[in-house]
Amino acid sequence: MRQIQWVAVAAVFVVCLTVVDRCHRNTVSEYEARVERLTEQVEQEKKVAEAAKAEAAAERAKADSLAVAAARRTAAIDERIEQVRDSTPDHLRSEPAVVARDSIIMELRAVEDTWRTAFEHKQREAAALEAALRATESSRDSLVAVLKDRPGERPWYVPRLGVGPFVGWCAGNTPCAGPIAVTLTWEIRF
Repeated sequence: MRQIQWVAVAAVFVVCLTVVDRCHRNTVSEYEARVERLTEQVEQEKKVAEAAKAEAAAERAKADSLAVAAARRTAAIDERIEQVRDSTPDHLRSEPAVVARDSIIMELRAVEDTWRTAFEHKQREAAALEAALRATESSRDSLVAVLKDRPGERPWYVPRLGVGPFVGWCAGNTPCAGPIAVTLTWEIRF
């Protein structure tokens, strides 16, 4: 009778271990599925980010080209303004039309300076955002590399060593059970 009790205890123990192992495998499998979904999402986000970076580079090139053209035109316009002011006779400088013209010129120069300053701030903002994007991409790529390099599940051919109670068939072709044994097992996954 004592042997049947040991067999029952060992069987319950083996069933509990099997259930725990199955739960662990399900958790690992869910984790792997999540990693796969996130990896695919990262790849999609990379494509979107690359397209946005290409668009930003094209817009930056246009803005730089416009800024160079505006700088050239500004120099030419400033020269023309000085020529007009210099060619205005002294006795006409106090005329309302001339005073209004000079006032408008000063206001336009102030507006131009404001736009130039705004453009420079936008350029600094874009540079800061590009630096943040590079740092984020580097971090993202490192995390994806870590996920890809994670160890997988134990291969079927690597045995597990166990110590504990046992139930099985003994050498005399009879069922047997014992309080302690060292076992070497291989898993067959379903």
